[in-house]
Amino acid sequence: MGKKIIHFAHANGFPAGTYTRLFALLKPSLEIRFINRHGHDPRYPVTDGWMGLKDELRDAIVKDFTQPVIGVGHSLGGILHLLVCVDNPELYERIILLDAPIISRFSSGGIRVLKTLRLMDRLSSARMTKSRRSLWASKAEALEHFQAKPKFAAFDSEVLNDYIEYGTIQTSEGVRLFFDPRV
Repeated sequence: MGKKIIHFAHANGFPAGTYTRLFALLKPSLEIRFINRHGHDPRYPVTDGWMGLKDELRDAIVKDFTQPVIGVGHSLGGILHLLVCVDNPELYERIILLDAPIISRFSSGGIRVLKTLRLMDRLSSARMTKSRRSLWASKAEALEHFQAKPKFAAFDSEVLNDYIEYGTIQTSEGVRLFFDPRV
């Protein structure tokens, strides 16, 4: 019998490559697969309720595997595995949600009201995302930028280096976030 298979789904804005240290701990006994960047394939648009992203994850699992997988998801990735599992439990041996924001019926009603009133962006982290810096002259400058941010300063230095390595791309303009902040 071969290794058990984990299909990993990342948090919003953190491509799967940024989890290299976690994967290294798991690889001796598990096979790990993932979609490197959710939300940027035009066949699976980001929509209210993440249905396009759910379809992207489901289609990747169906395409790549003939046996049930262990779905591991961090934050948004956990929600995506949960959404797929609700409709297609046969695809999973189990799911493991890491820091996934499960929203109660009561909370979802409040979110619906905020969206209807067009207040959601002003009251959520989406507001900050729209003005997030996304371009630097070099990876060293990007690293320095993130080291100064309290959220990123708490990262293990190797994890932050992986974020810079896998979370940015070289362009003719400089180093840009791999994730488009507008997405």
